[in-house]
Amino acid sequence: MALVLKADTLVKVVIGPVVAVGDGFTPVTTLAVSSADEAEIIKHDAAAVTDISGNTFAAITSADGYYNLTLTAAQLDTEGMLVVIINDDSLCLPLKALFMVVNANVYDSLYAVAATDHLQVDTIQISGDATAADNCELDYDGTGYAKANSTIGTCTTLTGHTAQTGDSFARIGAAGASLTDLGGMSTAMKAEVQVEADASLVSIGLDHLLSAAVIGTDVVDNSVIAKLVSASATADWDDFANTTDSLQAVGDKVALEATVAALNDISTAQVNTEVDTALTDIGLDHLVSAAVVGADVTDDSIIAKLVSASATADWDDFVNTTESLQAIRDRGDTAWTSAESSILMQNTTIATLASQTSFTLTAGSADDSAYLGCVVVVTDASTAVQKCVGIVSAYTGSTKTVTLLVDPAVFTMAIGDTIDILADRSLKASVPTRTLAITAAGRPGVDWANVENPSSTVGLSATTVGTVTTCATVTTLTGHTAQTGDSFARIGAPVGADISADIAAVKVDTAATLVDTSVIGVAGAGLTDLGGMSTAMKAEVKTEAVAALNTDTYAESSAVPAATATLVAKIAWLATLARNKVTQTATTLTVRNDADTADVGASTVSDDGTTATRGEFS
Repeated sequence: MALVLKADTLVKVVIGPVVAVGDGFTPVTTLAVSSADEAEIIKHDAAAVTDISGNTFAAITSADGYYNLTLTAAQLDTEGMLVVIINDDSLCLPLKALFMVVNANVYDSLYAVAATDHLQVDTIQISGDATAADNCELDYDGTGYAKANSTIGTCTTLTGHTAQTGDSFARIGAAGASLTDLGGMSTAMKAEVQVEADASLVSIGLDHLLSAAVIGTDVVDNSVIAKLVSASATADWDDFANTTDSLQAVGDKVALEATVAALNDISTAQVNTEVDTALTDIGLDHLVSAAVVGADVTDDSIIAKLVSASATADWDDFVNTTESLQAIRDRGDTAWTSAESSILMQNTTIATLASQTSFTLTAGSADDSAYLGCVVVVTDASTAVQKCVGIVSAYTGSTKTVTLLVDPAVFTMAIGDTIDILADRSLKASVPTRTLAITAAGRPGVDWANVENPSSTVGLSATTVGTVTTCATVTTLTGHTAQTGDSFARIGAPVGADISADIAAVKVDTAATLVDTSVIGVAGAGLTDLGGMSTAMKAEVKTEAVAALNTDTYAESSAVPAATATLVAKIAWLATLARNKVTQTATTLTVRNDADTADVGASTVSDDGTTATRGEFS
């Protein structure tokens, strides 16, 4: 029989008995799903297994061969039959456990604490009719169901009630007029109802409408009554003076009835004439129905200022053939759609600001160097009249980063400032305010004293002249002797086949000289045989050798020398070992430095009773 498990809920189930594969009855207490040949579950209608080798699996104390297996909520996500399979071929017989996974409502209604849940039993059809079930639900769940096609039979007996006959409307009457007896209310009850009604009316001030005098505090500011009588922003009853503001006072003051009667005598034609006259008086008839001349529009009026740029706006300045909206549009169509519109490459704002020469754009081209050399106009976001101009020296499309040649230094640019990039790549100075000197002939000058063709001597001591491919005749060459005639006659005949061969021979001789020099070496280091030293030279060598051995001093060893160290290092080590303090323990021999502040080297020592051994110093 399959045990019932609650869906989507972690649970601990008992697996067993687990018995030895050898005899089929000895309990096994060492089974582990992590090392078993197989440890898996098969969910309902599943085509594949789910691994449980990582689940918690523990032997039950005092219940040999039985284990607690923890199944996770995720592993119990499918209602229906669940099979647990565990195989460890070398340890125990195959295990299989069956479980039935049911939804939470079914499980809790069967196994949970009383009243925790109830088995859901929904009526989805009545006599095979789903609509009938739905209508029944509407009738009883509070929604209500209109029983237009239902027939309720005659009720012959209504226990506890007096049967009513006749037309109910006739019995009740309009607005309950026929209800003269409310079930026998006593005089005291009626009096109490009246008292409560009076108290309610008094509590909200409605008694002041007719039966009580009123003062300002009786009417709350901004109430309906206060707003009917007061024109203040906060309507106040105290603003109302009945001697002047009441309907009677207002009627007496304006003789309302006589005024209304007089107005009733004005005909439609009279009204039309008066309106026409009024419009003509202020010139509004010229807007549509009358031709206009300058005198019809007063100087500095709204219409005059819309069309005139003069200090005193004058209609006579306006020429409709060239300055009307149609004329401007006709004249501007070509310019707006071609050259002028193409000058503005980008209108956007500064998104981020690294410095006054480096910032990113909110919108811009994705191409590198798209705005290189262009002019930018930056407008201060807070003060639109504040602007500055810069030159783009670099642009990175991937980050929309603009680098300016220099800081415009007009105002401090900030995030949100508007920036217009203009398609202007004309020649610009690398330093602001610098200009290019142009001659009368329209040619730029040279930085040599800013003169197009200098007539005086100009020093070019700091100027490097490149290769000259074509040079006109030099008439005066100061500091040099002018050369004339055939160069061959001046140089003479070459020794070899030609001048090039002579130069090649010189190069060979030079190379040989360099070889000889390298043999000698620096300071004669390459001279290994001097062909017999003089007596003086030998004496000098002896003097130096004696000084090195008997005059010069050498520091003590600071470490044990290597096996291939210099003779100086090895002699210094012997002196250090012979002179300095030496300490020895049962296992270590240590040489200290001259100041006895640090170890210079140490070796291991041992004695096995036959041979005393001192190891190599290190």
